[in-house]
Amino acid sequence: MREGKQCSELFINTQNWIHVKKEANFPTDNDGVVALDEAVWGKHLMNIVGDHAEIAGQRVGFNVDTVYRNVLEKVQQQQ
Repeated sequence: MREGKQCSELFINTQNWIHVKKEANFPTDNDGVVALDEAVWGKHLMNIVGDHAEIAGQRVGFNVDTVYRNVLEKVQQQQ
């Protein structure tokens, strides 16, 4: 997720809307769709820098294979 950084043009409006919610005590670091605090499930292993489409493998030029390989290595280290 892009913590405090700009998302791609596809998610800039929703990222900014989530940031505006900071005044209402909403989490603000997000990928343009999901807030960072809401994305953690189970044991937190790492943060991924990318917007929602990049992390889902839908953005040309973003190497999602490397990201998921790193995630798998982290999971294997925990076992």
